[in-house]
Amino acid sequence: MNYQEMKEVVALFNSLQGFENYAYSNEGVREVKRDEDGKIKEITFPCGYLKRTVANKYANSQTAWVLGYNENILGVFLVA
Repeated sequence: MNYQEMKEVVALFNSLQGFENYAYSNEGVREVKRDEDGKIKEITFPCGYLKRTVANKYANSQTAWVLGYNENILGVFLVA
């Protein structure tokens, strides 16, 4: 991971309210995956992942980041 990518990852972590309460906030990042637009879509940790998805609330959609491992979800962060 280069310096610019590290800055993006740290900014993302800081934008997720309550993320610092999870042990993942102190884990090293193994891999950063991006979508076709170059936006971060998934961050892989040694023990799990943080994935971007879309949460639908009625007719409006909202970006959500899902924190988990395997098929277990530990937390969901909604981004306004």
